[in-house]
Amino acid sequence: MEYIVTAEQMKAHESYIMENVGMDASVLMERAALFAACTIQNMIDKRERLLIVCGTGNNGADGLALARILTEEGYRPDVLLLGNKEKYTTLRQRQEKLLDAVLDEEGKLRVFQGLTDTKKRQTEYAVIVDAILGIGVSRELSGVFKDAVDWMNTLTGYKIAMDVPTGICSDTGRMLGTAFRADKTLTFGLKKQGLMLGEGKVHAGKVKLDSCGMCYPSMNKELLSGNESLTFRLTKSDVQEYIRRNPLGNKSTFGKLGFLAGSETIAGAAILNVTAAFRSGGGYVRLCTHESNKEAVLSAAPEAVLDLYDTDCGVLSEKTAMEKILSLISFADVICVGSGLGTTEQSKVLLECLLKGLADKQEKILILDADALNLVAKNGETEALLRNVQTHVIMTPHVVEFARLSGKTPEEIKADCITAAREYARTHHCILVLKDAQIVVADEKGKVCISAKGNDGMAVAGSGDVLAGVIAGVAGQVKEPYISACTGVYLHGMAGDISAQIHGAHSMLPTDVIQCLKKCMKKLGKEAMKHEIV
Repeated sequence: MEYIVTAEQMKAHESYIMENVGMDASVLMERAALFAACTIQNMIDKRERLLIVCGTGNNGADGLALARILTEEGYRPDVLLLGNKEKYTTLRQRQEKLLDAVLDEEGKLRVFQGLTDTKKRQTEYAVIVDAILGIGVSRELSGVFKDAVDWMNTLTGYKIAMDVPTGICSDTGRMLGTAFRADKTLTFGLKKQGLMLGEGKVHAGKVKLDSCGMCYPSMNKELLSGNESLTFRLTKSDVQEYIRRNPLGNKSTFGKLGFLAGSETIAGAAILNVTAAFRSGGGYVRLCTHESNKEAVLSAAPEAVLDLYDTDCGVLSEKTAMEKILSLISFADVICVGSGLGTTEQSKVLLECLLKGLADKQEKILILDADALNLVAKNGETEALLRNVQTHVIMTPHVVEFARLSGKTPEEIKADCITAAREYARTHHCILVLKDAQIVVADEKGKVCISAKGNDGMAVAGSGDVLAGVIAGVAGQVKEPYISACTGVYLHGMAGDISAQIHGAHSMLPTDVIQCLKKCMKKLGKEAMKHEIV
């Protein structure tokens, strides 16, 4: 598990290291600067110039320490100092004094006061380093900082941000008016939430982490694992452990999965559900769908058991619906409902029968996707039935569906998706899989998992149906609902990344992702065996 922190949590972590471990702030800063210096030394030779832009705070002090170390090693940095000297922090003042000690007459190190003087020189830089503001910025950039960032973005050299790109909120990933567009971000201690979300993910580029003496597994566990507002990402080794196979198992061991999906004119969503569940390791799949889908489903997934319903005069009677639903509930450990179901009256009847049937079934896992979520948002009586179910509930809305459920606007959700997901999961006692460019998974205790995999090629109709099927397939094996949802998101994203490598992001389809689940599961399974996780 990889812990992810807010600015406040990172500052608390640093304070703990200094007060309880005894590591001085200057030592931590030197470690951060050495990490950045090693990165740059592996990129350019000593003849090339680089620019380091420093603000008034401790991020600026990091930049000054970097300039000093590189100068000592024979590199030629230009340093641009921004902001009011009266606002310099103690560490910032100290690093400027240390930098003065390495100033020479050969011009290896040049220090500029203000942006105008630097622009006039029109020097070409191999590397541009952003050490202006770092973490903790919450208001839009203005004045000299905004001007500097806009100018730095026009330069052609390789761009590196120290800790967090200036102009990106380190908690939400929101761009604060403008932001430094880094090719690589060197972050210190622990990864920050904003580097993985929204515009922050785009502006951070490739993120490289170093503990810089601040963070070790035992410290992380002590400081963060009991935190109800914990944010994390799964690692490959986590997933390998969760999906381990039982060599003595049978089809029921790996999950009896029930799907209520598809409608009279929609078969594709149900097919994606079922095939994704099988490809992610599900053992036994039963699909309840309209009889018009029989031929299409059996052609695509002959392994599935079908339970078909028809309608009399276009309306499914509640008695017939309840018979079908009770049979599905009796069979399944995990039930996924909503993909391609539609929002007609007969869809509402089917969903409400399912919710009534699950009212006292604490041992089951219910996954609500797509049209099931729209029906809950649209109908007060359906929502009331959902509140009464005793089973574990996993909800998988995209941003617009979540807006209907939560009453927030899509813009409000995107501005701080972690807080929005966390609050909803706590209030509604569910597991929420909030789908956007970056998927977050929240539970009712406040934990949030940020997806570690996935790409923009997955932004296509049907991708959500595949994800619902994968989560169901994993839930039948893992049993713990929250871990199932987090693991399903990881596997779906990993298969999507493999698909993008093969087909290209522009052309890949959800069916390609399902096919790549084979490669994904095989790779993880083999490596788990090799490391004796299984």
